[in-house]
Amino acid sequence: MSHNPIFRFTVKRRFKIILLLATLAFTLHVNAAATFLTGCFPVKGDVKVTLNDELSSAMNYAGNTISPLNNYMIPAEPQPAQCSSCPGLRSTDKENMYSYRATPLMAGSTPGYGKLTDKLDIQLTLFTDTVAGGGTLTKLTTYPITAPPTSTFEGTNDESTQSLCAKSPAAGVPQRTFNWNKLTASIHIVQPIFGTELIPTQTLAETSLCIFYGTGSCSFANAQLASRMTISGSLSAPLSCTINAGSIINVDFNSVASSNFVAQGQPPVGFALRDVDINFHCDNPASDNTDKIKLTLTSDQGVSDTGTGYIAKMMGRDDIGVRMYDSNNLNVALDGSMEFPIKLDGNGDGHILMSAAPVATTSAQPAPGKFEGNVTVRMDIK
Repeated sequence: MSHNPIFRFTVKRRFKIILLLATLAFTLHVNAAATFLTGCFPVKGDVKVTLNDELSSAMNYAGNTISPLNNYMIPAEPQPAQCSSCPGLRSTDKENMYSYRATPLMAGSTPGYGKLTDKLDIQLTLFTDTVAGGGTLTKLTTYPITAPPTSTFEGTNDESTQSLCAKSPAAGVPQRTFNWNKLTASIHIVQPIFGTELIPTQTLAETSLCIFYGTGSCSFANAQLASRMTISGSLSAPLSCTINAGSIINVDFNSVASSNFVAQGQPPVGFALRDVDINFHCDNPASDNTDKIKLTLTSDQGVSDTGTGYIAKMMGRDDIGVRMYDSNNLNVALDGSMEFPIKLDGNGDGHILMSAAPVATTSAQPAPGKFEGNVTVRMDIK
């Protein structure tokens, strides 16, 4: 009888120890540290944004902000996750997913914007994975971002429904796919566009994804590049220059004696060159874009000296033509091959002063009579 209490005590204590160990083992499993999945995107998402838009004159001014891409879904193929390393992952596990957004765009001249071109800044608002709905927005207000300090929750993934691993823990479970192909782009006009502003192909943003199961948290160091978004295209503005207010520039040579034409291709003896003042006006945006404007002169009837293009043909005459000279008395080609520099004042006004004279196209004196011809002054946007 005296041994019974000791026996009961020993059994009870052993029961407590076993129960404690079982509870401890259960707790350790539930509170396991985060396990990260890696090698998940051997093929990166390729999202190509093409922007081709035209600005009206009412929109084309410095300081204006436009949104040509607003909640825009770019056509792009979703990419499956094919994680090569999924240590200890079971079909009953759920993964947490967090995305990080980086951008190589340099800081623009506009606060909170990145530099797209010398005349355009851009601000990006990016959406979460559109396969899962794409309902969460991330606005980028710092440029560049090489190591994003914050992340966006992309939801959880149930391995029993869709797998993130190349070798799924559960046979027959489809792969989880992703697509980061939705954005809003606000473009700030730093300088007005004149003609076409080309947007060279460049990376807008990169999405990296951190995937883990268990408890813990992500950092950018645990994320892997999953998708890259690029942009290319152009923004254009309509031509807005006029020459001589749209009127014809008339040059009258008056009467010239045929006997004064003594040398082929040269003005008559004693002839005073006639001024040809070409005035033009461009809307204000053009005053900062003179490098994109070219001015050429082309004889409507062609030229009689095909080698140099200096002598404009006249209508119905092959014995007389017209030559033109610049302000330095140098020859001007009239076959459209010579480009003239354009200078505009603050009001968008400018002019080029030239001169003109009739010349004989052969060694013989031209026949008496009227002669007339046309030369077209053309301004083009490069």
